[in-house]
Amino acid sequence: MRFNKPAVDSFYNLLASCMKKHSFPPDRIYNVDETGLTCVAKSQGKITAVKGRKQVGKLSSAERGQNVTATICFSAAKHYVPLLLIYPRKRLAPTFLTGTPPSTYGVTHPSEWIQSEIFVKWIQHLIKHTKPTEEHPVLLLLDGHATHVKNLAVLELARKNFITVLCFPPHTTHKLQPLDVSFMRPLSMYYSQEINIYLLNHPGRVVTLHEIGKIFVTAYNKAATVKNAVSGFNKTGIYPYNPEAFSEEDFIAADTTDIPMSTSTDIESSSNLTSSDTTDIPVSTLTNIESLSNLKSKTPSTSTHLPNIVLASTAMTEIASTLSTEYSSIETTSINPTNNIMTNMSTPQSCILKRKSFEVSLKDIIQIPKATKIR
Repeated sequence: MRFNKPAVDSFYNLLASCMKKHSFPPDRIYNVDETGLTCVAKSQGKITAVKGRKQVGKLSSAERGQNVTATICFSAAKHYVPLLLIYPRKRLAPTFLTGTPPSTYGVTHPSEWIQSEIFVKWIQHLIKHTKPTEEHPVLLLLDGHATHVKNLAVLELARKNFITVLCFPPHTTHKLQPLDVSFMRPLSMYYSQEINIYLLNHPGRVVTLHEIGKIFVTAYNKAATVKNAVSGFNKTGIYPYNPEAFSEEDFIAADTTDIPMSTSTDIESSSNLTSSDTTDIPVSTLTNIESLSNLKSKTPSTSTHLPNIVLASTAMTEIASTLSTEYSSIETTSINPTNNIMTNMSTPQSCILKRKSFEVSLKDIIQIPKATKIR
């Protein structure tokens, strides 16, 4: 529902203004996101067993494994920022980072998820490895998580160090975020494969927090390729900049919420519309409304005051015009109940309308419903 054309166009307009102001090259455009790692594989491969066997077992680390959060960031020019791993502990054990690449940053928090103070540390980590300056600023793309956008310390730190922060619209990262488009899925597949390989090569042992680091890094090295980084920015139209990256078919699912942004002036003017404001409606529209009203009653209208009607769309105006044209010639007949013989009558009571043959599709009469407000 949220991935609609007005929201996507608004994001591309903001991106265009940032690119026009600073002219960010691809090696200065970064995207950051977090993903959860667990000692239990998310997907299981097929197992070969004897036919007819009721139960086939395979060693697993646990029913529900502990999570480790990995913060991943790369640029449109395939530069990967060193990892940040968050462990669900109060103290960081030295063995947690065994086998991880150099410059991997490890922190701990009991909740095992990203926190505001941890994201401040990650921004400092980003500044250390990208070195943004006034002549070479950095554009950072991220989602609307509270630790990202509702974090004053992060925004102040980014402003002082020439980092422009641009947030994706809500519930659109599955289409607009390069990490979600080209990186997270292969990373998850490789990570599940590495866990299964570890269990097969170490019989009787399970994956714990001490092994997650080196297992994850093996999968990360397979997924962190130049192709995945470049294709993610290319498919989303971020770099090279392409506001037409998505076709009309991509927005069909959100057609009912495809609402242009309304200003406070527009809302106030529509809410204050009264019966006396019908004079502001175009003459052609009023004529079509009157013809529909007269068509319904088939009696001359004696009231000079039109009802307070606001058309929902221009399509209704076209339908009204079609109906008034096709029903311009109407023959009034009645049925004689004694012999069922059709006889002409001049009185309008109990008349049958014979219309000319014309076609109006159901889609033109019953419009697709439109949401009035997105909450």
